[in-house]
Amino acid sequence: MLRSRFFLKVYAVYVGLILLAIAVVGALVAQKVEQRAQESIQQYLADQAALVRELSSPAFGRSSSPSLHDRLRALGGSIGARLTVIRADGVVIADSQESPSAMDNHARRPEVLVALSEGYGTATRFSETVGATMMYVALSVREGGQLLGYVRASLPLAAIEKQTDSLRAIVGLGGGVAALVALPLGLFLARRLVRPLTLMTAV
Repeated sequence: MLRSRFFLKVYAVYVGLILLAIAVVGALVAQKVEQRAQESIQQYLADQAALVRELSSPAFGRSSSPSLHDRLRALGGSIGARLTVIRADGVVIADSQESPSAMDNHARRPEVLVALSEGYGTATRFSETVGATMMYVALSVREGGQLLGYVRASLPLAAIEKQTDSLRAIVGLGGGVAALVALPLGLFLARRLVRPLTLMTAV
């Protein structure tokens, strides 16, 4: 009985330490993976915004651009992102999902304000236009040092969370496999530790 109780106590300590280590490492790995995924999606949006900047340069200076609007709608549908072209005064002249005339002035949007000062801005916030939380990346458009406007690409946070959830599931599966491997090892080590102590107690 003494041997059994002592063994269970030692094994419980091993199990606790193993599970704690797996939980801590798994949480750190999941956090890092999620951070990398966010950075990857942000870079993807920046690449799409740069593409739109090349397409939209001739349209700046107009109150609207129906042809650009149609091109953005087609491009946005193919890449799964929302694309917006904004004049320097904040007026939207083209958007891949909404009619520019129905959209508010975007001069005070957080990502636009950062792009104004730094050339590149990003923000995550709720969009009243589409009714969802979005990640935005905006780039300023300049010609000869003069600000023409901004281009912006965005994705719903739900789409981003779907990708990060799948990554978390992979990390969780890896942690479960590690636990299945580590627990029998803990049992072996606990037996190795308890056996000589039990013999000493018997003597």
